[in-house]
Amino acid sequence: MPKLTFVYARLHALGEPIRMTAAAAGVPLENVFVWDYYGKPWPEVKPTLPFGQLPELIIEEGGKTTKLYMSTVITRYIARIGKALPEDPVDAAYLDMMMERVHELFLPLNPSAQLPPSPSNKKGSKR
Repeated sequence: MPKLTFVYARLHALGEPIRMTAAAAGVPLENVFVWDYYGKPWPEVKPTLPFGQLPELIIEEGGKTTKLYMSTVITRYIARIGKALPEDPVDAAYLDMMMERVHELFLPLNPSAQLPPSPSNKKGSKR
């Protein structure tokens, strides 16, 4: 099993389905907050990421490091390595359909997750 490091903010949001899938599939997943992983504030990290957003999954196996982005891709990857996906192609397609629909329902809520930092976080905080 590869070593998986999940990098995200201190939010449930798009990260929770990933964490829940890992737990249900028995896949070990190390959770690290973005500012802890990169050692700098999110606004400095954001432009360095391929899509300028999180979540990010770092996969380490056999001396090779691979990074995945996009929450549904990460969720499916974890389900796949945990052997938690249906073998039947129709069942798998149905699961994909439901996952895409849930993701579409989340998107309008995303601006509410982009809250400005609280006054206590503005000075001296890496967040």
